[in-house]
Amino acid sequence: MGEEKDTMARDAGTNEKPEITKFGKFCRKHGINSNLIMLKITLFVMYGVDIFLSV
Repeated sequence: MGEEKDTMARDAGTNEKPEITKFGKFCRKHGINSNLIMLKITLFVMYGVDIFLSV
């Protein structure tokens, strides 16, 4: 059982980098924080839902 924990710890600690999407490349190229873009999209959608449901 102790060996399994060691193996799991080694697997979780690999140095693999996630692939960067086209959106990520675009944001990096233009110096844009992608988290802020996603936040604005989310707020825009939630505002639209709120207006749609309140009518």
